[in-house]
Formats: sequence, C-alpha cells, structure tokens
Amino acid sequence: MIKAVLFDFDDTLAKTKVIRYKAIKEAGKTFYNIDITDKDIDQHWGKPFNTFLSDVFRNLADIDILTKNFKSILHKYPNEPFTNTDKVLNQLRKKYLLAIISSSHPALILSGISEIGMTPEIFFFIQSSEDTTVHKPYPDVFLPSIEKLKVKGINKSEILYVGDAIEDYQASSNAGLHFCGIADRSVEEKIFIERKIPYIKNIEELPFFIEKL
Repeated sequence: MIKAVLFDFDDTLAKTKVIRYKAIKEAGKTFYNIDITDKDIDQHWGKPFNTFLSDVFRNLADIDILTKNFKSILHKYPNEPFTNTDKVLNQLRKKYLLAIISSSHPALILSGISEIGMTPEIFFFIQSSEDTTVHKPYPDVFLPSIEKLKVKGINKSEILYVGDAIEDYQASSNAGLHFCGIADRSVEEKIFIERKIPYIKNIEELPFFIEKL
C-alpha cells in the first residue's frame, strides 16, 4: 500500500520548461548579448541548477552572478500549474505524505510553488539541489527522501514517485520505488508504451492509479 507520494516539480506539477525557456533567452540577450536557442537549452535541461546555468550561459560569468542576473528577470515569467494540479494534491494530502524531489535551486522551487497557487506546507519535505550531490538518473538521489520517510515508518515499497521523464523512471525504479509517468509533457505517450513504463495522461488520473497499486 502506498503511504508517500513524491513528485518531480518541473513539468510534472508546473509548466516550467516553456516558461523558463523564455526567461533564459531574455537573460542571455540582456546580460550577455548572446542568442540562446531551444536546442542550446535542451542540451542542458535537467542538469543540477548551478551546472545548468553555467553551461547554458557558456560560463560567461561566475555562478553567483549568473544566478543573480537570471533571478532578476524571473518575475516577468511566473510559472503556471497544469490543470487541476492543486485540486489533486489537496485530495492526495488527506491520505498520503507528499514531497517534492527536484534538482532545481530551493528558492526557485519555493517561488514556483507559490506561483502555481500552492503552499509549501502541503509537502512533508522539499528536496532541492542543495540536499544531495547526486542527481537523476542515479538512484541515490532518493536517499535523503528515503531516510526521512524511514523515520516515519515508511519503506521503499510504500513510496511512489511521479515524474515526466525517462530519467525519473530510471532513478526511482532502480531505487526500489514505484513510478508513475505523466505522458506528453517531456516524453510522448508512445515512448512510455514502448518501454512498458507505468503512466497516466493527466494528473486527475493519479488517485485512481495509486489505489490500484
């Protein structure tokens, strides 16, 4: 029986990719007079936050400066939730412990949560890029979360991870967790089908998916 549901944040709970791409392109032009393309960003998307910024902005400044400049324009590009995300999370929190596992910077996760109309209090914990040096697709990325849940008497067989990418599946399944993908965000439905990866088409299906596990 599932007792805890862990979520990826970017492109699982929020439409981060399309929003952040716009902000990155403006930051590149404004601060460094470079044209950053979708292909440039795709090449580094999903990396740990500091590595991602350094690589996408071509190491043109120290990471602290890159971060400061990037964050200075983010207010122009607020994140957006997927339909009914808040409704489903509020439904799930009544039965399960909820958490976020993300490689993003903690400040960006918190601001993103606020922008999509949620509060951090609905999550038992939020794991960010500052909580581990390991990142997906490596399964040890889940160790801090597994340890926190173990204190609550919850073992790996009672944990579900929900994500949008193949790396999410690889990391969670190799860590001994259940997995549920959300199709057609980062990965087309046909890929989940071909690889026989459990998935749903929208987040409203998640409570029913969990009940069947």
